[in-house]
Parts: sequence; C-alpha cells; structure tokens
Amino acid sequence: DQIKALIDSSKYAQKYTSGVLSFQEADLPREDKDKLMDSFERALLPGLDRDQYACLWVEHRDKERLELHFVIPNIELLSGKRLQPGPTGPASMRGRWWSTPSWACMTRMIP
Repeated sequence: DQIKALIDSSKYAQKYTSGVLSFQEADLPREDKDKLMDSFERALLPGLDRDQYACLWVEHRDKERLELHFVIPNIELLSGKRLQPGPTGPASMRGRWWSTPSWACMTRMIP
C-alpha cells in the first residue's frame, strides 16, 4: 500500500498527520462525502495539486454516526520534502479554519 510505504520510508520525526471528521448523521450521500473530503483536503493542503500528496480516507459508523478518518504522509511527493498539512497558530485549533457555516448547513452539522 502506497500510504504505508511512504510512512515507513519517511526520515522525518513526525511521519504522518491523521484525524477524523465526525458527523451526527449515521450516513450521508456518497456525493456529499466526496465533496467534504475534497474540500477538507484543499483546506488542509492549500496550493498543492492532487499529485503532490497522498491521503487515505477510511469511513466507518461504529458509534451510530458517520466518521471519516484520514491519514496523510508528511512528505511532498514530487520533491520528497517535508509536508506539514494544515494551518498553524490560532486558526488550527479544532479545525475552525475549515468548519464554515456553508458546510455546516450542507451536512446538517452544528458548528
């Protein structure tokens, strides 16, 4: 698997970034999930094209709610340089940089 190989071969101390998007709903339409994951990746990795990073998404509903887990190896694929997904500083707290009212409305989440 590409993600595992990238993480295992990384020379960096923090080899990957991972997290979860958790929703109140038990499920969402596939199209909505795809839009959410794409939007999240674009917000987390601004300015990067899809061929510059790898991201694995895993979906499950073991708590009667939808959860979308992600793992991103901290390496930029074209250059091999360190990749640090996401903003830093106050904007990084609890993903507030991504939780917008428009997405909250679309997914019926409470911001």
